[in-house]
Amino acid sequence: MRRKPWQIWLVFCVCLAVVTAVMVWLSVGMVRLESLRENDRSETEVARREAVLQERISAALYRMDLLLIPLVSEESARPHQHYQAVYFSDGAGKQVNQQTQQVAGASVAEVSPLYEGPPELVKLHFQVFPDGHFVCPQVPDELVGFTERLQPLKADEVQEREQSLVTMKLLSNYQQLSAVCQPIESGSVGLEILNNGFAVQSNSYQVPQIDRAVDRYNSDQQLAAENVITKGGKRGRGRNKLEAQQEANTSRAVSDLNNRKVLNENIAKRQQSLAYGSNANAVLPTTKAVKAIEVIYGVMQPVWVQGELLLVRPLKEFGKTRYQCCWLDWERIQGALRAEVKELLPMEEVQFNPVQDEQPVSLGMALTTLPVQLSMDRGKLRARFSLEGDPALEGGSSARTILSLAWIGFLMSAGVAAVLLRQVMSLSERRANFVSAVTHELRTPLTTFRMYSEMLAGGMVPPDKQKQYVGTLQRQANRLSHLVENVLQFARLENSPEQGSEQAVQVGPMLDRFVDRLESRVSEGGLDFALQLPEVVSQLEVRTQPAMIEQVLFNLVDNACKYGKPSTTGKVELRLSHEGGRLRMQVSDGGPGVDVGERRRVFEPFHKTDLEAANSEPGVGLGLALCKRMAVSMGGKLAYRESESGGATFELSVPC
Repeated sequence: MRRKPWQIWLVFCVCLAVVTAVMVWLSVGMVRLESLRENDRSETEVARREAVLQERISAALYRMDLLLIPLVSEESARPHQHYQAVYFSDGAGKQVNQQTQQVAGASVAEVSPLYEGPPELVKLHFQVFPDGHFVCPQVPDELVGFTERLQPLKADEVQEREQSLVTMKLLSNYQQLSAVCQPIESGSVGLEILNNGFAVQSNSYQVPQIDRAVDRYNSDQQLAAENVITKGGKRGRGRNKLEAQQEANTSRAVSDLNNRKVLNENIAKRQQSLAYGSNANAVLPTTKAVKAIEVIYGVMQPVWVQGELLLVRPLKEFGKTRYQCCWLDWERIQGALRAEVKELLPMEEVQFNPVQDEQPVSLGMALTTLPVQLSMDRGKLRARFSLEGDPALEGGSSARTILSLAWIGFLMSAGVAAVLLRQVMSLSERRANFVSAVTHELRTPLTTFRMYSEMLAGGMVPPDKQKQYVGTLQRQANRLSHLVENVLQFARLENSPEQGSEQAVQVGPMLDRFVDRLESRVSEGGLDFALQLPEVVSQLEVRTQPAMIEQVLFNLVDNACKYGKPSTTGKVELRLSHEGGRLRMQVSDGGPGVDVGERRRVFEPFHKTDLEAANSEPGVGLGLALCKRMAVSMGGKLAYRESESGGATFELSVPC
């Protein structure tokens, strides 16, 4: 059973929809996987860049801590006696400098080494007593009786120290220091009397803000691990790679910080030994001549007091607690730190931020020696170190390109398949129409041949009408011959569209060869033939194929005779002209013309159905299609034109 065209197209569309859906599904899956891969690669690259930047920052923090270790270790191990302008010790067990004075035989009155001035990066040393009294070794008030033995200070130096002490009295007080320092009970015993008569001094130093931040981080990690175990989940589930890398970077930062702390402690011990000799942990040997006093040291810690950085430790003596403070020159310290790491970090992009008690701490940006953390624009730093750029655009991937090419190929294949299907269906339709039209076209003359030949053979035709019957048979034979000639010519052009042999001829003599044939065909149709051939065109010489021009013009005239009735002019015109280097030949009739809906089909081969063939003039709908192909084979054109006087006009143009 023959399927209808809409059924074939429906099957094709369904198949195309299924294949398209599969392609869309595959494409979406591939894009999703590619997006995940790109995100993973981008996150990995971002994490790598962050790790590289963090390595620079960690190296800078190491160098900053190493720069500060001598300062903080020396101050944390400094004997409490140094905070007094004058103190007494055993002359036999303590090496004294040139300012030392022997007093009472076995006792030595010593002037604090801080009297001559604070070390570099320190503004002032002072003690604060419970009654609010300030004592400063750099601004002595208890050296009466010793001043004649001391090197005198310059007036401007004395004034500067006194002004600094006044400023500190305005910035801090005993209650304020008590609030920001750890109580002494939480520290270790700094100096206690042992049975062998020696005292042991502690040199503990802590940065509580950093220690608390590390403890909170460890607690959060422990809690997260317990939650994962409780829920039976897999560690790391629910996080993307960037978050995992950031957590790994934080873990490395904490590890680096802990390593720096351990390294700093070890270096601090060596620095203390260099600063105070081998007695850094065992000093002030007691004898009968020097009465040992039990002194309890608290932990020295850095604190921020109204924007100023102090090293503070509590000290308990005779049951009373006082605070020994070292006022650091924070501006100079910043300058020293920036100069120390300028090769690692462009310090104009870096700021030092104080870390207060409950302020969030970025462990990867914090010092271990001071409550300070770095803040910076990481994007600018990455750009400075050529670590910036969009990771998604670097390296790239050909997956989307491949997918695009696959879709282009698919759409092209679908388009080609549709075109081929259309051509096959058109060919099938043309074949069916050809069979129907040819069947009808052959049936009529064959029926006439059989009937008239039987009548002539049986003597059934009177002698006076035999000539008429023979003429009818002749016309039907010509009709069949014309049909077969057109079909064979069309088949030849279909199989071999190459141009045939050309010859140079004049237009006038060429028309003389077949103009009689055209006139005869027009006469058979009951119309008049009119030829318009200007003299200049008649003498024009062209190189073309005269046989094909004859066949094209005959077919056009034949169509005009068939379909140009009723004619308003009663004639068929052939007009020749020369324009634009082309010979133009127009065949016009005065008939009804071609309907607008049919104009696009008139040049299609076998466009007649069996019903159209039965109800129209003889022919299979091949004449104009054949003329079109022959015109193209000659390098010319065949087109339909609206006639000014009505009817149809077909124009054949060939190059001269």
